[in-house]
Amino acid sequence: MIYDHGLDGLPLTAVLVITDGKQRMKNLAQAVNAARQPILFSTLDVVRTQGLLAPVFNRSGEYEPVRLI
Repeated sequence: MIYDHGLDGLPLTAVLVITDGKQRMKNLAQAVNAARQPILFSTLDVVRTQGLLAPVFNRSGEYEPVRLI
């Protein structure tokens, strides 16, 4: 599966999941808890108001938001 190793010449370091609401984000975080790759979650309204480069992403099971770079 592409999520396990990335593309040739383009390694995959994380998967971004942006949902339409907090409950959906929580449900997806629980569903993919055993994933091999890091998965970062956020909601569309937070990304729209703060921007993609702000600390708006949460790792599954963590509460402190992180930046992409």
